[in-house]
Amino acid sequence: MDILTHVGVGCALAAPLWAEHPVVAASFLLGNALPDADVLARLGGKRAFLAAHQTLSHGAPTAALLGLVWAWGLGALGLEEGAWAAGVALSAGMILHATLDWTNTFGVTLAAPLSWRRRCAEWIFFIDAGAIALTLGALAWIVARWPSPGGWPSGIYAASMGAWWLCRAALRRRAARRAPEGTITLVPSAWHPLRFYGVAEAEGAVELFTLRLGRGVERRRRVLVYDAEFIRALEKVPEWRAMRRLSPAYHAVEVERAEAHETWLTCRDLRTRNFRSTRYGELRVRLQHGEAASWTLRI
Repeated sequence: MDILTHVGVGCALAAPLWAEHPVVAASFLLGNALPDADVLARLGGKRAFLAAHQTLSHGAPTAALLGLVWAWGLGALGLEEGAWAAGVALSAGMILHATLDWTNTFGVTLAAPLSWRRRCAEWIFFIDAGAIALTLGALAWIVARWPSPGGWPSGIYAASMGAWWLCRAALRRRAARRAPEGTITLVPSAWHPLRFYGVAEAEGAVELFTLRLGRGVERRRRVLVYDAEFIRALEKVPEWRAMRRLSPAYHAVEVERAEAHETWLTCRDLRTRNFRSTRYGELRVRLQHGEAASWTLRI
């Protein structure tokens, strides 16, 4: 999920604790935001960011360790009372963040550093209108009752969000049963709960389609892919390998032969179609004599 929604979730759930246990509440809120500190990996360049994003900082072992360190640090600063509760709250916030991200579409390494395998459930897109509406509504209710919001707003919010996630999970399973044979990914719409954007494998190509529950498959489009033709050169490009690990539908989709011995390839992630204008993950590779001479990646 986006960082603003994560922070909103933390604020809404921690609200009953602020009056009597502010350190615990602040720790839970911090835990909901902390995993996305991996964005700082951008300072090390694109490769470092691709390698770090939603990996170690989203692992349950990391959350447990940081919770212990946080509790020890608060105790060392003289805040012994509630220090361990604050450590547990920090870990719980981080695990909640990672779990919500697991239900999204890009994959997280929940067991890192014990396992670096990325997993995702594709229940919900990382920006979701329903989740945002519920969070904003809860925050408005809490602010209206401040400084004594009580537990009702947070409790009803938690139940509503849980029900929304279970509903999206059920819709995703139903959509999977109606998807064409060979479907490798089925991404939910950010705005329409009954709409999904799918990718199915085909010989020398992939098929893009939109599936709407109640109407079936529509808007089919066949896209030629050129991975096999240029795979020897592409596998030498680190960014290509990284993006392939992130997405099962990342392909070379355009070929431009500029000169006799020069070719340009354009590679894109064909899964994410919620935003029509996005070019995130687009890789441009210049080949000379069949070898990768230079490349640029948009992230």
